[in-house]
Amino acid sequence: MFNAMEALAESPSPIPERVRSVRSRAGAENAIKVFFGSNALVALVVLTLITVFLFREGFGFFGQNLANLRLYRQSGLEYVDIIRAETQKHEALSRGLSELRLRQFRSTQRAGMPLEEANA
Repeated sequence: MFNAMEALAESPSPIPERVRSVRSRAGAENAIKVFFGSNALVALVVLTLITVFLFREGFGFFGQNLANLRLYRQSGLEYVDIIRAETQKHEALSRGLSELRLRQFRSTQRAGMPLEEANA
């Protein structure tokens, strides 16, 4: 007797198995290339926009900075800063000398020297 299962054999695929896996692999590689290529394109666009906006915002800085420097110098603030720096150096030196004098005074008092001699 004729078996029905034997009569229904698998129909061969029009694409052999090896070719099918190569095509699916090539499709996946193309999808990955498109994904990363589009990400790179987006990154370039964003960096370009950032650069353009930074130049646009920073363009007026140099002119304004020059005007501020001129005003700073014309008003005499540059000299005030120089004098202030020298004053701070002098104050630091005076503090250091006062601290040394106080240490010397205390050491002479501990040694038993009278107050008048320690002050001298």
